[in-house]
Amino acid sequence: SKFLLPAGPEQAITNDGMGSNISNYDLSLFGNWVIVLHTHIGMMWHADILLHDLNTGVSSLIPLGSSSKASATMWNNIIVWKDTYDGNANIMAFDLATQQEFPITMHSAFDNSCSIWQNRVVFMSDRNGDWDIFLYEIQ
Repeated sequence: SKFLLPAGPEQAITNDGMGSNISNYDLSLFGNWVIVLHTHIGMMWHADILLHDLNTGVSSLIPLGSSSKASATMWNNIIVWKDTYDGNANIMAFDLATQQEFPITMHSAFDNSCSIWQNRVVFMSDRNGDWDIFLYEIQ
């Protein structure tokens, strides 16, 4: 079967792809915000978060240290992602209102695949010996 997509204009969000020293990967969308994990070639897995406002066309870089990041997503002013800053996979968050980074998990297990809705963060973890789903509520 064929998928017929309605015609509409495409819009470049970034123009610094693989042809330069920047690589963009792992993106998500919340309202008018595009969340992109953004790394420098040669520093793979040293990622920052690029936040692009579709209303204004302005992009902001949120530097978050030298570690691997994945699964970045957002709800209102909170961005969550998987981070390996301590050599272990944990779920981290960043509050745009306070400009503060904080941990969702700090466990020796491998935490993965996070998502956020309102103040609830769900993620998978192998802390019980298999992949279970956990819920964390941000206070």
